[in-house]
Amino acid sequence: MSNQAIKGADAKIQSSKWKFYPTPSVEVAYKTSDRYQTTARLEQPLWTGGKLTSAVDLAVSQKNEIELEQQETSYKLIDNYFNII
Repeated sequence: MSNQAIKGADAKIQSSKWKFYPTPSVEVAYKTSDRYQTTARLEQPLWTGGKLTSAVDLAVSQKNEIELEQQETSYKLIDNYFNII
């Protein structure tokens, strides 16, 4: 289960890194006299005040926490095993 949590944390890191790339969008609007107006856009934030970088840092920290919890659980299991024997 913890291995799946680590895979989920990796996916969260990748998704937060994708926010640095431009986002394409297309808008089709109905105008008067039976005409449509199509607008294609490419948006990319120039400055977000560190919000994008902090999202990546948070995802990396959460992955590190999951890995440390996994190591701690392994230690506790081994300790319990040796206490029983």
